[in-house]
Amino acid sequence: MFKLGVITDEISQNIEEAAALAAKHGFTCLEIRSVNGRGAFDITDEDLAEIKKAAEKYGEKVVAISSPVYKCNFEDEKELAKSTAGFERCAKMAADLGAKYVRTFDFFDSGVDMKTRAEVYGPIIELCKKYGVMALVEYDPSQHSNTAEKAAAFVRAIDSPYVKMVFDPGNGYFVTPDCKAYPDEYESVKDIARHIHIKDIAYEDGKPVGVRVGDGLPDYVGLFEALMRDGYEGCIMLETHYRKRSELSDEQLVRPGGFGFSEGGYDASEESMISINRLVEEAKGRING
Repeated sequence: MFKLGVITDEISQNIEEAAALAAKHGFTCLEIRSVNGRGAFDITDEDLAEIKKAAEKYGEKVVAISSPVYKCNFEDEKELAKSTAGFERCAKMAADLGAKYVRTFDFFDSGVDMKTRAEVYGPIIELCKKYGVMALVEYDPSQHSNTAEKAAAFVRAIDSPYVKMVFDPGNGYFVTPDCKAYPDEYESVKDIARHIHIKDIAYEDGKPVGVRVGDGLPDYVGLFEALMRDGYEGCIMLETHYRKRSELSDEQLVRPGGFGFSEGGYDASEESMISINRLVEEAKGRING
């Protein structure tokens, strides 16, 4: 059976607040993206100590570092070097926290061919070996890999046991409302997806907006049922991307993190956590019924 968790800065920049809310609703896994206003590349030793303390206090396990590695322009050598150095920092932090995964991306879309992009992952693979972690490519509307299928093709081009992918059923709906996260995307990537993020998306006036999980376009009950039947034992992490009294800006969606991003996230995340637990029980009912 899969485990439920949260990307902590969707709740709060205060790691203890995030861990406490996760534990309250039976979510046992944490993913770190920004803490105390600092992103993954800039998390301090003091921040790290707070993360460990909060995880231990509330019985949570840190499972991933949600880094911005390669969420940059491929042609910008300084940004590439910053990402590679940032990956090592995140891999070391993951190893220290007992986490297995470091999230990465496939560069802002500029038409660079896949083979050339895949070759850049050579140093990342060596760092994965050094620190005993795995890099997970996430697809994103701004990237070359903006759909699950494209991310899967990119991961297969890299062709390494140290590089797999994040499946995010909500992300494809930022590209088109006609996305079929389940069953189509799921069936095409489940062999190389090692980790799952979930958010929910609806369309208002032709524009994608974040909503409470269960209120939007993805068929989450169907997906949860499939994951149970397929024996998925990894994590499903809430990446809320929804605020009850405000809306995240395009820039915040592209570069999430920090105090402004987390503002209003607590209540919205709790709504989604309650809903996710209900949807999971509905999926169990389908299997047992």
